[in-house]
Amino acid sequence: MKNIDIFNESDIKINNLIKNFNKYIDNINIGKISVNLISKLKIKYLNNIEELNKLSLITKENSKTLILNPFDKNLLEKIKNCILDSNLDLKVYVCNESYIKIVCSDITEEKRIKIIKIIKENSEKNKIYIRNIRRDFNNKIKNLKNNKEISEDEFNKYNKFFTDKVNKYITYIDDLIKNKEKDLLKI
Repeated sequence: MKNIDIFNESDIKINNLIKNFNKYIDNINIGKISVNLISKLKIKYLNNIEELNKLSLITKENSKTLILNPFDKNLLEKIKNCILDSNLDLKVYVCNESYIKIVCSDITEEKRIKIIKIIKENSEKNKIYIRNIRRDFNNKIKNLKNNKEISEDEFNKYNKFFTDKVNKYITYIDDLIKNKEKDLLKI
């Protein structure tokens, strides 16, 4: 039963990595704006750290513009500064002292190439993390085998199964990067 726990624990770690990497890829500014891009930014409010989506209504006006209506209008400047400090390369305007307009900047060819390079570096780090999880998994099942808790055949079966699964995750990341690179270069 311990081997199943080891497998599940390792699988959960990899799935969380993939999920976070997907979010990272989805939030990359490619000339289109998404509510998700700023909704999780954090700001101090009433001695608590809150996400912007808890303090305001964020709507998409068009493919390049978001409108942010804070529930407390006293937060306008604080929210504006939070968005500007996030380094998301967005233009932020306070309008009529009642809402914030957020505009996505057009990206140049040079910036697209730079973004692709950063994405690829991040994907390599994630693949290394996944391989490290596989290494830890292999070490744990090797210990089970050495302690005679599993047989050699079980060891080989688990090892092959998890290695195949890891290779699928790595291929998934590679495909995700290829698709994002195509998206970035076609704009």
